Amino acid sequence: MSYLAIFFIGITIGLLLFLIIYKFISPKHEKITLNYNENDAEALLQNNGFKIIERQKSYPIIMFINGKSHLITETADFVVEKENKRYAVKVEAGVGVDPYEKTMRQKLVELKNIFPSYKILLLIMDRGELHLIDFEFPRTEKDMFFTIIAGLIIIVVIAATVFLLVQMKLF
Repeated sequence: MSYLAIFFIGITIGLLLFLIIYKFISPKHEKITLNYNENDAEALLQNNGFKIIERQKSYPIIMFINGKSHLITETADFVVEKENKRYAVKVEAGVGVDPYEKTMRQKLVELKNIFPSYKILLLIMDRGELHLIDFEFPRTEKDMFFTIIAGLIIIVVIAATVFLLVQMKLF
């Protein structure tokens, strides 16, 4: 055998050993998902008093990237109703699903923006948990400034009206 052949065989064996060792040593960041049956999710929702209105409710969204439009869709797993209130339901079947985790939070905010008149429910299948999700974005300083200005204008208008009524002796 030539030295070149031995060199390539050594490189190949080294790469294979590296990949095998890397596979066992590297941390597992991917979410482990459990398969869930849609009927199980429906049963959990119905056991909690929800009426299934629609399954896989999709809304089209136009997203612009560098000025070019792209048509995408976002889907709620279920639309349910309870006490005349509608809810968009996101079903997650993964182990360790956490509503506070950044990517899950982003999904829920996106769902809330797509279904603004609905409340949002997160159904975690592996634990059988149902969470009502809502978001409130704190007011900014600019919002507070305009609120104070509007309040002051209203007070001035009322004071001026009372002053004019007193001057005209109608009050």
